[in-house]
Amino acid sequence: MALHLPLLPLVASTTTMTQAATVVCQQNQHQYRVIAANRSAEKGGIRTNMALSTARTLVPQVRVLDRDLQAERLAMEQLATFATAWSPTVVIQHDRVLLLEIGSCLRLHHGLPALMKLVHKSLPSEKLGCRIAVTPTPASAVLCARSGDDVCVTDRARLISRIGSVSVQKMKLTRRQHTLLMRLGIKHIGDLLRLPRDGLARRLGLELLQDLDRLTGKRPDPQPIFKPPLCFEASIDFEREMSEVEQLLPEAKRLLARLEQYLQRSCAAIHHFEWRLQHENHSCTQVPIRLSRPRQRTTLLIGLSQLALEASFPTEGVTQFALYAHPLTLSQLKNMSLLPSTEPCEPDQLLDQLYTRLGHRAVRSICCHPDHKPENAWISCQPGVHKPVFPSAVRPLWLFRSPRPLLIQNGRPCFHGPLELSRHERIVANWWNETPVQRDYYQAQSNRGPIWIYRELETGDWYIHGIF
Repeated sequence: MALHLPLLPLVASTTTMTQAATVVCQQNQHQYRVIAANRSAEKGGIRTNMALSTARTLVPQVRVLDRDLQAERLAMEQLATFATAWSPTVVIQHDRVLLLEIGSCLRLHHGLPALMKLVHKSLPSEKLGCRIAVTPTPASAVLCARSGDDVCVTDRARLISRIGSVSVQKMKLTRRQHTLLMRLGIKHIGDLLRLPRDGLARRLGLELLQDLDRLTGKRPDPQPIFKPPLCFEASIDFEREMSEVEQLLPEAKRLLARLEQYLQRSCAAIHHFEWRLQHENHSCTQVPIRLSRPRQRTTLLIGLSQLALEASFPTEGVTQFALYAHPLTLSQLKNMSLLPSTEPCEPDQLLDQLYTRLGHRAVRSICCHPDHKPENAWISCQPGVHKPVFPSAVRPLWLFRSPRPLLIQNGRPCFHGPLELSRHERIVANWWNETPVQRDYYQAQSNRGPIWIYRELETGDWYIHGIF
């Protein structure tokens, strides 16, 4: 998934969003050009990469802002950190694009439509102009997102036809390559893909051919993974000076809420944090707060912050209010409890609480079932129902839903290397119905630990059935 944010320079360059026509400009080859324009400016005819003089001619009262690259970089890092809530693999691309690997996260977010809806809600197009493209390859997702349309293609077979209609001008081309393609009448990527590869590499260079292979997935395209910063930093600028603690408390709640979201996504906690109050004369008042133990929830910290700010509030007015914290990754951090009380309770009381919280259908237990076939030797039942336990040999705790075939090397079964077999057990059952079972089971030792495997007596094939 690629997220293109064309209006990010506007958000990063100003603290107040207005309805008046506004553009962000940057000097390029001794001429100022428009980098981003809001909706009002676009209604007046202003477009990206237009000369500033032309933009002023179209909209004389246009508001012009200088591009703040440092603010953009900080905003992209903040958005990338925020995007780790959707995927642990986030990449910051140049030209205001975020790239996310979402294939391993779709089940967590209940499918692709739900995830796209969540992203649209979190990054509204009215503010950032967000365009979302979902494709099988990173390069094609970035290309489609920069083209300006929302795209969702999950099948590689449809990928070629989808990117084939994209203009070649959206690719990274040198002036020579662009001139040659225009002379040949090549306007779309589909036309480029139909050209002979040898001639394409000879006339336009091997690098362009490699870019096409990355687009179509024929060539690997590794990406530098974004790592969230080790410290949390957030600030709010005021248009006028704040002279009372009560005026800062609503902003303190907002900053602490952002800190809590960051801590939950990072599986971290804080042992201390610091408020920084910037003044008009560029001096700074620091208000550190130390906690008795690491915390992840920040609901109780607003009271502590109010006490600390009242005790250390300066006489000068405050023009910027900032929160700094150095989170600690805690491997022993307690998970959030499913039930409101963490005190031990009786089994019947625990069941009643689970029934109330999850519903009766969601709370089930397992019990033995009289069947020699291992995958049928247990059934789901109501908790608390006692069933007889049938004697059997050692069984693994984790049985696969269906057995998985094993590789055979030199006549021996392999699972991440050759296996050492022990504890033989033969199961012959169901010969009286349509699903007979004739298996020799073994407990095998692999490089990953003990596993449970068997050999079909009829075919001689080997399968892995469980892990101890």
